[in-house]
Amino acid sequence: MAFNASTIGAEIDAGFDLWAQCYNPACRHAARLDLQMLAERLGREHSTLRKDLCPRLRCSACGGKDIGTWSAGGGCAVGKIV
Repeated sequence: MAFNASTIGAEIDAGFDLWAQCYNPACRHAARLDLQMLAERLGREHSTLRKDLCPRLRCSACGGKDIGTWSAGGGCAVGKIV
């Protein structure tokens, strides 16, 4: 059965990680987002849908605004965040 974590609070409660990736072909930086910080700034009920969340994100590597997100089960070892 699929789980739809469509809010920041649902992602936190499910123990999911929310990742963002820059779509700039020269960058492609990816990072795990700090869900607790997002909940404090935007509220637990804020949508995690691309149209609602991505306009508020900016790539920390190149400053780009063309960002995508995806969820992964908690503890997913996709990459190291420094």
